[in-house]
Amino acid sequence: MTQRLVLRIESKEPLTDHKNLKNYMHTLNIIVKNSPLPISIQRKEAADGERVYQQITAAMSTANPAVLELTCEKQEGKKVAIATTAIAAVVMSQDAGANASRAAGFFASATE
Repeated sequence: MTQRLVLRIESKEPLTDHKNLKNYMHTLNIIVKNSPLPISIQRKEAADGERVYQQITAAMSTANPAVLELTCEKQEGKKVAIATTAIAAVVMSQDAGANASRAAGFFASATE
């Protein structure tokens, strides 16, 4: 039986002061086995991004298969569910402004 692990991370403080945001997004790219493109989600806070990163790596290292449900803070309503057995790697990066929607690594280079 597959366990269902649900990750819902929310910032503890409201993001009303746009001067302190500095237009940075913390992107997590989930590399899926046998898929050429990563699944990307964004977090507004570095601590939230790090917490999700740690939860994904912990789920990858367990012997029990599980389903991760992730949401994105950049695109409201964006949800993804992925089996932990399908995850090959996870990459966390900090993107500024216009670069926040680009994929990190090889695939970003190939599209430029």
